[in-house]
Amino acid sequence: MMAYVPNSDGMLYFLDEIFPLIKKKVPGVTITIVGNRPPRELLRRASDDVIVTGYVDDVRPFVERAAVYVAPLRIGSGTRLKILEALSMKKPVVTTSIGCEGLDVVDGESALVADEPEAFACRVIELLHSDRLRRKLMRTGSELVREKYDWRIVHKRLDEAYCEVLRSARIPAGADADRDRLEYREPAYVT
Repeated sequence: MMAYVPNSDGMLYFLDEIFPLIKKKVPGVTITIVGNRPPRELLRRASDDVIVTGYVDDVRPFVERAAVYVAPLRIGSGTRLKILEALSMKKPVVTTSIGCEGLDVVDGESALVADEPEAFACRVIELLHSDRLRRKLMRTGSELVREKYDWRIVHKRLDEAYCEVLRSARIPAGADADRDRLEYREPAYVT
């Protein structure tokens, strides 16, 4: 959601500090900014090479068309689901340290990480010019999501943590039989 200050701040920062550097090296490059309720400051920057969509029913077609996915976050907290979504769709990602905070992203392996405008621009340009690097990040980023962030894996780890808490909790006398019956069960998914 572009109304969320960390998202709009990141995109304004990208447009003001990073995008001009990219455009100098890659004429004709465009950026599409997808997100509900973009602030006026962001809408004012819309042009032929800066597309601001506002709300869309489905972000996947926009992500699929992207050569590079950028997440230039400078502030904020929480899980960076947008990065996991892009990685799961096999998109190479350039982000900041704050943008991938809390994720097992490794710079140069599953994504590219840069905190300064010049470095961020260089990483985007590098991806735009290197099919080999793009393919590598597409593969390793999606592997990271499958191995660590797939819902079945997350659910299993969470369930195991809950079971461990219950096992180690003080359980009143006579309740030991219930504690011994705790076990992991594969969750059911509706698709």
